[in-house]
Amino acid sequence: MSATLVARSLDYMPHDEFWERRYAARAGRFAREDGGFHVRYLVDALRAGSPTVMAQYAKWLRDLLVPRGMCTLHLAEHFEHLSRAVEAEGAVPALRYMRAGIDALSYDDGTPAAAVQRAADGIARDVESLSPAPAGASRNSAWETRYLCHYTADALARMDPALLSSHVSWARDLYAADHGSADPFDAWLDAVSRSLAAIDVPTEFLAVAGRRNS
Repeated sequence: MSATLVARSLDYMPHDEFWERRYAARAGRFAREDGGFHVRYLVDALRAGSPTVMAQYAKWLRDLLVPRGMCTLHLAEHFEHLSRAVEAEGAVPALRYMRAGIDALSYDDGTPAAAVQRAADGIARDVESLSPAPAGASRNSAWETRYLCHYTADALARMDPALLSSHVSWARDLYAADHGSADPFDAWLDAVSRSLAAIDVPTEFLAVAGRRNS
């Protein structure tokens, strides 16, 4: 059953250009390996009768993956898709354990990181018309607002603006290479930065989010 769960949990990946563009041929292998670990920890949590096992695993894994170019939303989405696979297999009691892992990825209330996480969907709606993704293109989380917000939240949680600037620089260069100009990308960054400023994100993170490459 483990292989089936992992395969089902990764059905969404071919529809998101981010994975191939960011990790190339390694993307599928990494995702399958991560999926296998998710299932093993889920089994451990079930055996222990403790959702805390999944919660602790989720936080540990985020700390491992964020410095490698992912954000919290990527991990939460993989957990969500695994939850659907678990449900499809009829393992309904395990859903509570998966939910514990997903919930653990929310930053603590009262922190700037939590404020950005909560605001992400609203900011995405506010700047939807400025999305740099071409109409009809495959989904690409390198330049989608919710993901940029989560990269910002992760950087804030670690007080490390370089985590955000690394992603933004990579995504901007990729966009410019694909479309010949980064102007739409820059307009989008400015709009997201203005929305983040409205919820008191520290200036140094806004400066990173809106920085232009020379």
